[in-house]
Amino acid sequence: MENPYWSSNGQEHYISLKAIKRLCFEISNIIEASKTMANEMAAFESVEQTMATYQDFPLFKLHSELSYKELSSKLLDLSIKARTYDDQLKCSEIAGDYREHARNNDDGHYVGILDQKEEFYAREACNKIIHAQEVRPIYERIDKYADTSQEMQENDIWYLTGEIELKGKNGGKEWNAVLHTQPFLETLLSLVEFGLPD
Repeated sequence: MENPYWSSNGQEHYISLKAIKRLCFEISNIIEASKTMANEMAAFESVEQTMATYQDFPLFKLHSELSYKELSSKLLDLSIKARTYDDQLKCSEIAGDYREHARNNDDGHYVGILDQKEEFYAREACNKIIHAQEVRPIYERIDKYADTSQEMQENDIWYLTGEIELKGKNGGKEWNAVLHTQPFLETLLSLVEFGLPD
């Protein structure tokens, strides 16, 4: 058998578009499940007229314990894969067509806010996710049916909004960003629809 080393000459990282799409699916599910379960817990309190606990909702308890770790890990994995895909296509024989496709599908709007500017491209977002020193998903308190007070209480129910604060440094200068997860995922899905070179 010939040394496999020689057949790998000129090979790039293997990119699976199915893996990118699956990560988008899984990240979306984590965020959407958070609000759904929080609403179920709040509805239970309204019907039963009693405070719900995590013992009443073990799946939501598990979700709350794992969601940050899973969300962070999957976002990082997705960003590395999507950024590598973008790099490979921009250096391929069909780079011109891909660049046009990218311009038509990522105009820098809605993906989030970078240093208080509304223009935040998916490639930039991938870079910021990869290099972030702080990753903080934003949570919102569920409006309880029976509670009209605005004060925070120990039994408040919180869910992921889909926004994630990112902070880091570039060349010693601090940067801040807010990622809007759903538009970010949709933009990446639009970009990978271009496919891979033959």
